[in-house]
Parts: sequence; structure tokens; C-alpha cells
Amino acid sequence: MTDTSAAFDAFNARHLTPSEVARTFVPPPCFMELAGPSHTLLVGPRGSGKTTLLKMLQPQALVEWKHAEASALRSHISYSGVFVPADISWGAQLEALGFGRLSDADHQVLATASFTTHVLRAFVDVIIYKVSALVHGSGNKWAVELPEDKELQLTQELAKCW
Repeated sequence: MTDTSAAFDAFNARHLTPSEVARTFVPPPCFMELAGPSHTLLVGPRGSGKTTLLKMLQPQALVEWKHAEASALRSHISYSGVFVPADISWGAQLEALGFGRLSDADHQVLATASFTTHVLRAFVDVIIYKVSALVHGSGNKWAVELPEDKELQLTQELAKCW
């Protein structure tokens, strides 16, 4: 029996950048509702496109998206999506760090710290993109001009909060 997982990995959005996802994205009917300014629960079986849909809500994907409906859909999105990649491999990674040898309290602290770090990193990645988009002249609505003194202030405030 041959291993076909490598062939199917190419179609898994988990391994693609937002720009790569945007190149082939065709919006399903539910995309406008998902992209709306409300809380939404996205549920579906493995391989149904959940990651693709969520990656498309990131500013970088929306800017790169070249589809007949792209402009209209972009105009309805008034936020910057932050995609936090998470999957069942986190459990295995944390287990390898010694969960079997940690107390329940230490296990919970490490799991919370790991998740929080992933969320904060994803948030900072979006900020970096939004600031650099203006520098690269893309002129998109998600670009933000952040003078050096304001960047320093933001960094200090985030450091205090975190």
C-alpha cells in the first residue's frame, strides 16, 4: 500500500500561506455570513474547508484575493481576522514536554501558556502585516501607518498587558 497523505497535504490549507489560499479560493454561499460582524460557530468534518474559510478572513488573504466577488465581500469586512492555527498535534507536543511527569496544576499552566503564546503570536503577525502593507505600497484598507514613537508605545503597552 502506498502513502498518499503527501499528495493530499497539498490541498490542505493548514500548510498554505494566506496568499496561497487566496489564489484558488471560491467563496461558498456561507462565506458572507461567516465574514459578517457577528459571532459564528463553524463546524464541519475534517477536510470540509473550515481552515480555508478562516484563513480567508485574514487581511493578507483578502488583499491577495482575485475573484469576481472579492471586492464586494471585502467591503463588508470591517475587522482584521487573526488566524490561530491549532490542531491535535498540540496535545502530542505538550505530552512530549513531560505532561506525564507534571502535576495537574503544572499541566494546566503549561497548556494555557502554550495556547496564549500561539494567540499572541498570531495577533502580532497581523499587526506586522498591517504595518508593513503600507510600507510595501499595497494601499489596502487594512494597512496602518504606525510611526516609530507609536510603535514603541504599542509595544510597551502590549508588554505590560501580556
